[in-house]
Amino acid sequence: MKNRTVPFLLLRAMSAINLNAQPSGFLLSDAIPANFVHHYYEAYCGMPTAEKLSTFYADEAVIYDPTYDWVGKSKVDIFRNFDANNSKNENEWHIHQEIRQGNTLVTEGLLKAKYGGIAYEMRFVNIFHFEKGLIIK
Repeated sequence: MKNRTVPFLLLRAMSAINLNAQPSGFLLSDAIPANFVHHYYEAYCGMPTAEKLSTFYADEAVIYDPTYDWVGKSKVDIFRNFDANNSKNENEWHIHQEIRQGNTLVTEGLLKAKYGGIAYEMRFVNIFHFEKGLIIK
């Protein structure tokens, strides 16, 4: 990982996480699959689909997307309109760093994408919480 700087947003995100907390009943390898980052972002490349991504989520998963101020309250809710909402997306994810602690994973990097053929780039920080190898939050 070439980029060793920690962006301000990542520091803010990490300050909200208790890094000393240990997941109850799970070892790191049980909570976060060792190859998760590679497989998840590989599935999210190109035009993402519910079929490719939903397997990473627990049925009771909850997500909050601050970019669009949207909350998905279950796996069904998260992926209900996912394909229609992403039908014009082409994503290329560049992961600059990942931080693992207990059942929490933070990824930071650059998204190079096209929406309806129009190119854009944006930095991102994703915070995942896992249980039994699946995203729960």
